[in-house]
Amino acid sequence: MVCAGLIVFPISSSGQNFGTRINVTAIEVSASVRDANGNLPSDLKPGDFELIEDGKRQRVIGVAYSHGAPSVVTPARKESIGTPSAKPERPRQVVIYLQQSLSTTGGLRLAIKSLLPHADRLVAMGEVEVVTDDPSTHSLLGPTQDASALRSLFETLGNEARGREELIRIRQELMTGGRNTSDRDDRLTRRSLARKAARQEWTILRAQQDAMFAWLSRYPRHASGDSMRTLVFVTDGFDLAPAGFYPIDHEDVRRGLHADLRPDLPAELRELNASTHQNEIAQALAAQGWTVLSYAPSSIVDPVTHFAAATHEPVAPHFFNVRENVGHTIINKAPLEPLKLLADATGGSVLTDPSKIGNRLDDLDQRVVITYQVDRPSDDKLRHVEIRAVRAGLTISAQKWVGTGSTLATTRVMAELLATALATSTARGEGDDRGELPVTCSIKLGSLANGVRTSEIEVRVNVAPIEGELASLESGTLRFTLAVVVPHEKPFTSTNRLDQLDFSSKQGFATTITVRHRDGAKLAVIAEEPSTGAWGGCTIGSDVK
Repeated sequence: MVCAGLIVFPISSSGQNFGTRINVTAIEVSASVRDANGNLPSDLKPGDFELIEDGKRQRVIGVAYSHGAPSVVTPARKESIGTPSAKPERPRQVVIYLQQSLSTTGGLRLAIKSLLPHADRLVAMGEVEVVTDDPSTHSLLGPTQDASALRSLFETLGNEARGREELIRIRQELMTGGRNTSDRDDRLTRRSLARKAARQEWTILRAQQDAMFAWLSRYPRHASGDSMRTLVFVTDGFDLAPAGFYPIDHEDVRRGLHADLRPDLPAELRELNASTHQNEIAQALAAQGWTVLSYAPSSIVDPVTHFAAATHEPVAPHFFNVRENVGHTIINKAPLEPLKLLADATGGSVLTDPSKIGNRLDDLDQRVVITYQVDRPSDDKLRHVEIRAVRAGLTISAQKWVGTGSTLATTRVMAELLATALATSTARGEGDDRGELPVTCSIKLGSLANGVRTSEIEVRVNVAPIEGELASLESGTLRFTLAVVVPHEKPFTSTNRLDQLDFSSKQGFATTITVRHRDGAKLAVIAEEPSTGAWGGCTIGSDVK
C-alpha cells in the first residue's frame, strides 16, 4: 500500500449525540493500468474499477495519477472522508538493491552497465539510493537526485563489482568433487556431504532474504508521507528448494545405502524450502508500498536454463556422477521463481532483457493510485486485494496485499535478526537498531530437564515516544514477538499480544512470555504498536544459561 490512513469523523443527528464516532479507513493501491493500445488512459475514474478485499467488494473512491495527469475522484459521503482534492505530482523513492552475495560477477556487471544509460531517467523518477548486501547490507549512494553521481557509481561498479556466488559455489564444489563409483563408503560420504550442503545453502538463503527484508522494512518514508516506492532488485536469481538439486539415488535407498543418515532424509531436504518465507516477504513488501522490478540479465537467460525452469526436469539427476559441464546453467534450476513471487505480490515484473529497461521504467513511472475505503479502523492485518477492470479494454497489474506495513511477517523477521545479531556481535548487540520504543527484558531461568529449560521473560515497553500519535485512539494493542535462535537450526518464533489497552492511563506496559530453550540459545523480543508501526526490541544475554 502506498498509504493507509485512519480517518475518523463524528456523526450527529439533530444536533445531538456528538460523541458518536465511526471509523473509516482509506487505503491506496499502486497499479499499472493500460488500454488496448498499451497506453495509460488519461481519463480513468473510480467507476472503471472493482476492488475486492479479502473476498468482499469495497468502494473505490479515487484514482490519482503519479505524474502530471489530473486526479479524478467521486464524491464521498459527507460523514466519512469528504471529497479528496487533486493531488500534486507524487515524489518517488527508488532503491536499487544489488544482491552481490548470490550473483555471479559477470551477471552483476552486465546488469549495472545496462542500467548506466538510464541514470537520468531514474533520478527523474525520484530520490534514488543504491544498496548492496556485500558484505552486509549498506548504502553505496543516496538517497540522491544527482544523475552524475549515479552514473559515476554505475561506471565504477560496472567494472569492479564482484559477485560472491555463495549458493552457486556450494553446489559447484559438490559437483566437481563427484565420482562415479560403486564403493559403498564413498557414496555414503557423498550423501552426507549433500545433506550438509543443502542445510548450509538454506541457512545462507534465509539470511540473505531476511537482510533485504529488514533493510526495506526499516526504510524511512519520504518526508511528504505520500511517496510511491520502487525496488529495482538486481540479482542472478536463485533456487528456493535445495531438494530439487540434491536428489537421493532411489537405487541406494532400495539397497539401504543411506542407513548412516536419518531415514527421513528426503523429507528433511524438502523442509529446507524457502518458498513460504519468500512469499511472506513478497506480501509484506507489497503492504509497505514497494513495487518490485527484479532485473536478472545474466546467464540464466540461456535456453538450457529456460528449459529447466519451465519443465522442472533435473538437468543433472545424479550430481555426484557429474565431472564436467558444471556451468551455472545446470546449477540454478528455477532461478526466476523467487523473483516471480515478488512481482506477483507487488504488481511488479521480472526483466531479463536489457533492451527493455526503458519500457519497464516507463511502466513504473506511469502508475496510478487507486483509493478505496472500508468501514473499519486501521489494523495490523495483512489483507489480500484484487482489482478488476469494469471498463472494457483495460488490463491491470497491481499490488495484491495491503496493510499498515506493521505485519506479523515484518516483526518476526526483525526479532530473528536481533537474536541472530547477538551470536556474531562482540559488543553484545549494543549497536543494533532497537527501534523507537524503549523495551527492556529480564529472564527468570527455569530448571533444566532433558537439556531444555522452561523460563519466563518479563518484557516492559514504554509508549511515551509515540504518545501524540496514540492520542486519537480509544484503545490500542501491543504485539510481542519472541525469537529463539540456535546456530544451524531454524529460528523459532512465537507471537502474543495485549489488546484493549488504555494508552491514556499510563505509558508503561508489561507482559510475561514463557519460553522453552536449550542453554546457549539466543533470545530476542520485539514489541510493536501495530497502528503506527512503532517498535522496540531487546535481547537477553549472549549465552542464556
